[in-house]
Amino acid sequence: MPRGETLDVQVRRDTTHIALTNTSSRAFPAGRLWLNMRFSRAVDGLAPGQSLSLDLREFRDDLGDTFRAGGFFSTQRPDPVVLVQWDDGSQLLGLVAIVPEVK
Repeated sequence: MPRGETLDVQVRRDTTHIALTNTSSRAFPAGRLWLNMRFSRAVDGLAPGQSLSLDLREFRDDLGDTFRAGGFFSTQRPDPVVLVQWDDGSQLLGLVAIVPEVK
């Protein structure tokens, strides 16, 4: 699938969820949100100024495996969120992933 522009949509991880904020004046239609080019889930759309909170455990790969979201009772290290893309059906659009500084 061809890659398009990077959108003015910020994605920030909050433990087991990601928060998307559309800081542009553009509305984005329903599509599929991809994490790290492996895990995805359907998204209804995103209006200008709208924010969404999505549970990372709802993202699945083509084998049905879920994103390792972590959390208090997790026995494995959580997967990082480093690449976020919006599939609008014709192209993959990049989103701005805010990755915390590793100390």
